[in-house]
Amino acid sequence: LADPRDRLVLTDDSLVEYILEPEQLFALNTPSFLKFINAVAEGGTVIYDSFLINAETDRKDITLCPIPATKMAKDASLNGLANIIALGYFIKKTGVATVEDVTAAIKKAVPPTKAAMVEKNIQALEAGYTYEG
Repeated sequence: LADPRDRLVLTDDSLVEYILEPEQLFALNTPSFLKFINAVAEGGTVIYDSFLINAETDRKDITLCPIPATKMAKDASLNGLANIIALGYFIKKTGVATVEDVTAAIKKAVPPTKAAMVEKNIQALEAGYTYEG
């Protein structure tokens, strides 16, 4: 097994949970994809950056959802925001959050010194959410 800290989740009540078979995998690089693909639970969803990862797996019991996030970020002059593009696609495919909630979180999390990045992050989030893969 991989290091259990790789599957650490902090819950709302600050308890720690270790996830042995995650229902979703969000992979932005090949090492992470390869490390966790076989741990995803049957029926799970895998979102991955298809521009960086040549996904190969024999698993037929999971749903693979590729998005060329890095290419999309480059093409839209959103350099460094491939992760946010992939996040938009992730919430679309999994329903773990709403675009509105994540937009509010971005506005809250981006410090005032980086205020110019708020709009770019929101643009990246929407690009991922509206991606038709």
